[in-house]
Parts: sequence; C-alpha cells; structure tokens
Amino acid sequence: METDARLADRLRKALAHDPDFHLLVGDILKVHWAEAIQRHLGASEVFLVSNLPYQISSPVLGKMMDAEACWRRAVLMFQQEFADRLTASPGTAAYGALSVLVQSRWTLTALFRVPPGHFHPPPKVWSVVLRIDPRPTRRKIIHHPRFAELIRAGFRHRRKTLLNNLRLAWIPSRISRVAAWIERREHSLSVRPQDLTPDEWCDLAEELLPRTPSLSRF
Repeated sequence: METDARLADRLRKALAHDPDFHLLVGDILKVHWAEAIQRHLGASEVFLVSNLPYQISSPVLGKMMDAEACWRRAVLMFQQEFADRLTASPGTAAYGALSVLVQSRWTLTALFRVPPGHFHPPPKVWSVVLRIDPRPTRRKIIHHPRFAELIRAGFRHRRKTLLNNLRLAWIPSRISRVAAWIERREHSLSVRPQDLTPDEWCDLAEELLPRTPSLSRF
C-alpha cells in the first residue's frame, strides 16, 4: 500500500509484469486490513514488510492487532526508542503498557540496527528492524475489550504502586481483589506495574475483568 500517488505510479511501472504484485493506493490507517487482504490475496500466507513512517507506528500496531488472524509474520522498521519500548524487559525504564500489550500477543526479535546515514536525508535517530511473530499460544483474555484499558490504568503513574494506580481507576470496593491477587503471587503490596511480566498481567486481567464486558468499571 502506498499513499504517495507519484511513488505509486513508479511502483506500477516497475512491477507491471509481476503477477503477484497488487498495489493499493491510500492511507493504511483508513483501510480495513482483513477485507483488503481477503480481496487481493485470498488464502495466501501474508507477511507484512514496511519501513514505516515513524509517526504512525502505534496506530499501525493497533491495526495489526485488529487483523492479526490475517498475517503470519511482520518485519518492520521502527525508530530505536520505540523499538526499545516494544521489546523491553520487566523492571527496565523502557518497559511499560505498550510492552505488555505487544508482548502478550507477539514474540518480537530485533534483527539489526540501521544508522542515520542509510537514509537520505539522514534522520537524527537510529532505527531498528524487528521481526514480529504471533505467539503460538495466546491467552484469550487479550481479546477482552477492557484488557488494554486495564494495562494502561495500571501504568498510569510509574512511580506509584500497582495498587494505587488501579485504585485511581477502579471503584474502591474491588481493590481488595487486586491486593489479594498480589499477595497470592508472593509480591509485595508495594509492587509497581513495571515489575509484572506480560504473563502476570494476563493473570491479573483474568482475575479482575468480568466475563460480561459491560460490567467493567474503568
């Protein structure tokens, strides 16, 4: 897909004789990915490859989540600071809500770094190419409509404890369930959101999020 009409024309001319080439002209954020893939590629295995405009990195990840049943692997280039957030380990400064949301769904592998001099004009930042593979076994809770909201609420203030962050977002009468879960996992009640692994965040979500999404109180 290409939004620049001039570049799209050049691509058509360069790849006119390739029967597997299908060009969509438009904004990738405005296209329904599943419908577009089905219409143009059918049952083919789909691999996503792109040097993304860095300002749309987060929205593209959201589109990937919505259409993740339609693709097998992605190889994407991100600004290094953003890639660091995606791949960060628990307890590190870069680890946050975004890290949990992507790592609970996908396995991310940093393939190589790209210096500014490989672009024209050169940017002021380094880039990283990541390979993204859907996890072979994913927790059902990640599809709950309130899952992302819970994670973001938990990370609202990094210097606050997990308990206090969720107390700000939740009705107080249910905070006792959070405290009980923390103690069962043998964490201190002063545990901070960045101390939990993505799997622990999934465990917490399974404990807290109602089976009927409309009952959630965030």
